[in-house]
Amino acid sequence: MVPEPNELLRLVAPTTLGRRIHAARTAAGLTDADLGLAPVELADLEHGVRRPGLATLAAIAERTGASLAVLLTGLTDDELLDIEGRLDRAELRVPAVDPAHAIATADRLLARLAKAGATAPHLERAARRLRAAALEAAGELSDAIVELLLVTAEPLREVRWLEDLISLSRCYRETGDHERAIQVGTERQDVVRELGLDGTTEAIQLLVTVAAAYIFKGDYRHALRLCLCAAEEADRFGLPVGRASALWNASLVKLDQLDPAAALDLALEALRIYEENGDLRRTGALRAQIACIELEFEPPNAASALQHLALAEPELEWGGAGVIAKARHRLARARAHRELGDPDAAQRALDESALLLPPDAPGLRAWHSVVLAQLAADRRDFDAAHARLQDAAQRLTALGADSDAGRAWTRLGDTLVQVGEHARAADAYRRAGVSLGLRPSR
Repeated sequence: MVPEPNELLRLVAPTTLGRRIHAARTAAGLTDADLGLAPVELADLEHGVRRPGLATLAAIAERTGASLAVLLTGLTDDELLDIEGRLDRAELRVPAVDPAHAIATADRLLARLAKAGATAPHLERAARRLRAAALEAAGELSDAIVELLLVTAEPLREVRWLEDLISLSRCYRETGDHERAIQVGTERQDVVRELGLDGTTEAIQLLVTVAAAYIFKGDYRHALRLCLCAAEEADRFGLPVGRASALWNASLVKLDQLDPAAALDLALEALRIYEENGDLRRTGALRAQIACIELEFEPPNAASALQHLALAEPELEWGGAGVIAKARHRLARARAHRELGDPDAAQRALDESALLLPPDAPGLRAWHSVVLAQLAADRRDFDAAHARLQDAAQRLTALGADSDAGRAWTRLGDTLVQVGEHARAADAYRRAGVSLGLRPSR
């Protein structure tokens, strides 16, 4: 959103504005009398002693032949249009499809704004937002967080500000910093209401993103409460996409509570809403999640999971999904192939996932190691299986996801039982119990 002239006037430093007035006046060869100002008044303006009102500044612009935009931003009308057009075109290309191009475009525009000494916060925010989206899509989460902190520092009465908060919370969550992922949303709820943004889909999705951080943290009670609250808010304001987001995360809670049937019902209802609204990016990611739910049934619905994953793959591409969503998709495909007794296909899918895995997504890397451990156990390489699982459990425990670590050891135990290694399975189950806080009796 382009700021109003009064807002830009408030943002530009009086000394900067004074230099621009002086440059415009001298370029036009005008005196204080030509501008209709007293000598002292003009001197105060040009030296930044005081800030002119908008009417005075508009009169100076008209008499000097400089546009009001030049005095307020330091950029001509043509330069403003050019930069805005470049940003629009870069966003239309979808940053996730070609992150390197988007980052290069953002860098060039930020350098151009800095060189011009521009006062155009809306353009700087847009360039940093573009850069952050591309960095997140490329899996460079820590760098994306740096940009998003700058973009979200000042509250704005714009849904784009909420979208940026959602991205920031999501990036924190993927790096394993669950506390900050939660704080991003919870500490700004009062501001969201004060700005009148609480009746938007994005406000609901911010609440749901906080719930997702609680899920990853293992606090399912808080997560479910937030999801139910978000669903009620979405219904109250008539926001179907917001309701779908709440249902999706509620399904994750049910899955972690070992109720895959309830999780599947919630996820399918969310999918129906997304399909009706043509949200390809979320539809693809949710289909991949539905596949993961089906793999938690006993026995796993692996064939159906593969069908969902086949539908999800082009949707993720068309929707401009980033590397994390694609890596999760390949990981789910590896699990499905393994359940169907095709270790070669499972390994190929894991190799594809490994190529996409960003270095600062420890949770995703942990679950990648879990599947590697299961494949190693299937081929009776028990030392490798234990080493892989130990790596995964350590990563999950470091993230504070002890319940996930317990579930990882349980999966290995189940695999060991299937290959007849009951003593090793018992050890894996014991480790699962320790992760969950259980201690063997003496």
